[in-house]
Amino acid sequence: MTSANPNLVLVLQFLTPLLVAVLALIQMLVAKAQAAKVETVAITAAGTADRAAKSAEVLKDLAEKTHILVNSQYGIALAEIAVQKERVAKLSGDPADFAEAMQARKNLDDHNQRQSRVDNLK
Repeated sequence: MTSANPNLVLVLQFLTPLLVAVLALIQMLVAKAQAAKVETVAITAAGTADRAAKSAEVLKDLAEKTHILVNSQYGIALAEIAVQKERVAKLSGDPADFAEAMQARKNLDDHNQRQSRVDNLK
């Protein structure tokens, strides 16, 4: 075995701590960049969650208004049907028409009772 060059040993002894310091600095800069990316992702995620919550609230409100509108229109239709069935029954005098008129009135009353229970929950 040959002995190491004393100058090379001296240079390596000088450079080793310097290289360790440079590597530590590089690791610190990489960690800082990653932390900034993580912070950006966290901010984006928070914004997305806020927008999703607002969208869900808008959709809930829209669904409730649509349900109210549909129930209202359904009640109007049932009332019209009941009136028409009653008129036909009075004109025809047929017991089957009176039975249909009674069923139409019952359907309207059932709808109104169900709607009243829903309205009382609000």
